[in-house]
Amino acid sequence: ADADCSVRSAGLSTLKSICPPRGECPEFLADLARLVGTNPEPEVRAAALELVAQADAFGGASGIQIATGALQDKSETVASAALATLRRLWQRGDPDAVRVLAALVSPGNSQSPEPHIRSSALEVLQRVAEHGDAGALNAA
Repeated sequence: ADADCSVRSAGLSTLKSICPPRGECPEFLADLARLVGTNPEPEVRAAALELVAQADAFGGASGIQIATGALQDKSETVASAALATLRRLWQRGDPDAVRVLAALVSPGNSQSPEPHIRSSALEVLQRVAEHGDAGALNAA
């Protein structure tokens, strides 16, 4: 990623327009994972997460893995982008999604994120949990 913010913004816009919607750019996922995991700039990590949701297919394991790891990012912006990405990738009834979200909102979680992240996680839980899911019921 370029050091200049305007160049990064133009690059992001270019990638968004080049990569077709929903899952037709899996070849970008390894590079996006590297950006999410190693770039020092929170804005770059968050932008890369936006592209993960576009590059991977609905339910895509690679994109879900990248975004799940980013939920623990020190930057609230990145954690929020990770949750938005997961919202777009997770399928209803995914038990791993329910487990991750339940852990995220757990009062006993020593690394519990900011309140608005926890609130957003509960909103995502509504979308992915099946009716009557015990893990989701306990988390709520």
